[in-house]
Amino acid sequence: MGVIVALVLGLFVVGESFPVPLSPATVALSGAALCLLIAHHSGIDSVQNIFKDVDWSTLVFFMSVFVLIGGLEKTGVLSSASGILALLIGKNIVLGAIVLLGVVGFLSSLIPNIPLVVAMVPLLKQYLVTVDLAAPNILDPDFTGNLPVEVLPLFYAMMYGATLGGNGTLVGASSNIVAAGIAEQHGKPISFQTFLRYGLPMAALQLAAIGLYMLIRFLKF
Repeated sequence: MGVIVALVLGLFVVGESFPVPLSPATVALSGAALCLLIAHHSGIDSVQNIFKDVDWSTLVFFMSVFVLIGGLEKTGVLSSASGILALLIGKNIVLGAIVLLGVVGFLSSLIPNIPLVVAMVPLLKQYLVTVDLAAPNILDPDFTGNLPVEVLPLFYAMMYGATLGGNGTLVGASSNIVAAGIAEQHGKPISFQTFLRYGLPMAALQLAAIGLYMLIRFLKF
């Protein structure tokens, strides 16, 4: 099993560079199927028992969120949001980074951070094209070039906000949801209010600290 895990992690990194690209989803599903096959034939456990241990409610929750984000992108909601962003901050990268840090940090406490980042990346790219800070070719799904160095603070702010803001609520980060699901399976449920009592102040302090760091760092940029 350890060999399969190592192989899956390696293919996550290099799989898409093969002549026939292997997407992370393909790699993950293939690894899971291989583990099930080994577990069944070796008698470690039955497939039925393994499926019983899977936290299906958490998986369905994540699938639903990804479908929702995909719908927002396809219907043009994210593109419209990029226009609003351009109107609010123009080409002021430092101001944009601080605004993004706060907005994404807040959203990340309501939306799991992984699908939030999936949604924010095309939004940010569209914003850069709208205000002429990057060429339109960055919108191509197959784009593999480098973004202009001067716009990188926006992406740092997005990642900081999504990562730290997710500490605020139970649904803010994938790890929070998974941990809560495991705790509930063992008879120790964690309520939304209990998590909020401890998580929200911590997330606010973390965002304030990283906001101060970004001001110091990027005002010299």
